[in-house]
Amino acid sequence: MKRFLRILQENLSEERISHSLGVARTAYYLAQRHLPEKKEKAFLAGIVHDIAREWPEERFIAYLQVRGYEITSEDKLNPVVLHAPAGAYFIRDMLGIYDEEIFNAVSRHTLGAVDMTDLDMIIFLADLIEPGRNFAQRQKLLIASFRDLKRGMLLALENTLEYLTKKNKTVDSRTLMVLNYFREEVAKKSKI
Repeated sequence: MKRFLRILQENLSEERISHSLGVARTAYYLAQRHLPEKKEKAFLAGIVHDIAREWPEERFIAYLQVRGYEITSEDKLNPVVLHAPAGAYFIRDMLGIYDEEIFNAVSRHTLGAVDMTDLDMIIFLADLIEPGRNFAQRQKLLIASFRDLKRGMLLALENTLEYLTKKNKTVDSRTLMVLNYFREEVAKKSKI
């Protein structure tokens, strides 16, 4: 445990550690509601989800290239999204966390994916709704996430799209694909 904490402190600022603890606690409570048998796994994934977030971009790009990770042209436009897969490899390589579910949840917490598991969605959402976050839609997103993970994902992705559009930032095609996927999933659920 000491080694684990030391590695966190070596890679994260106090502010990022505080955020990660907030994500871990929020993930635990979301899992308690939606995935009780994996609440400890959710907590662990939450703590380590941003382990590579404060690395210089060159470091996580090089780290991923060595591991054969395909870096797309969109990744090159917004390389900060690569901290998620870099972090997933790092927790496997340096922390010895070989759990595939945790690997995927950490790897998918920035862009999402169309085949997200409940644990993936929990980490994605916990990252946005942890108590340290402060944005207009946070409370609405928090309530939706505790009620229904897919509805929470839809609101989170719509909020992200709105934010990026207002800031004149490039919207990754993968984000749009995931957004459309969750629109369809929520619409299917509504018809039932």
